[in-house]
This record gives sequence, C-alpha cells and structure tokens, in this order.
Amino acid sequence: MLDAWCAKVGRDPSAIVRTINVGFYMGADESGAKRHEALYQKHWSKDTRGMTGFLRGTPRAATDVVASFAAAGAYRVNIALREGPYDWDALEAFAADVMPKFA
Repeated sequence: MLDAWCAKVGRDPSAIVRTINVGFYMGADESGAKRHEALYQKHWSKDTRGMTGFLRGTPRAATDVVASFAAAGAYRVNIALREGPYDWDALEAFAADVMPKFA
C-alpha cells in the first residue's frame, strides 16, 4: 500500500525506513511464554479488532513473526512494553536469539 501511495506522489518508496511497532508478550522459555500469554489475554482478549502485531510465545515464535515483518519490508522493529515489572530474561532472549537473525 505504501509503495502505491509513493507512486501516486512520485516518491521513491525505498527512501522510507519502514518500522513496525509490536506489543511484547514473549517469554524466554515455555514457562515465561505461558505467563505472558495470560497477560496478553488480560490486555487483549476482549478486543474485537483482530490485531496481530504482537510478539508472543517463545523466541522461536517471535523469530517467525519478525521474519514476516521483514519479508513485508520492515527495517526496524519497535517493542512496546505495556506495563511492568518487565521480564528482563525475555528481553535478553529477544536480543540474543531473535534480533541477530535479522542484523
């Protein structure tokens, strides 16, 4: 869609750095993923919009999600942390296990 708008206004779409903002509900392992899934359900289970921009599950699942964003043209991924306390193990797992695959 962005490329189509760029064509309409005569702008080079490759000059735009594409960024996606995602909710962070990933766990460092299965136990953490279960904990964060409960938090995700608390925050979003009643939302009827069907939004899909969340990192959920384990680093393996998050890798698949980030890969789909990269395939769609995203250059940056911003993580939205909804509320603390934050799971530092999950954030470290994301930085160590997921992001290096896209550097």
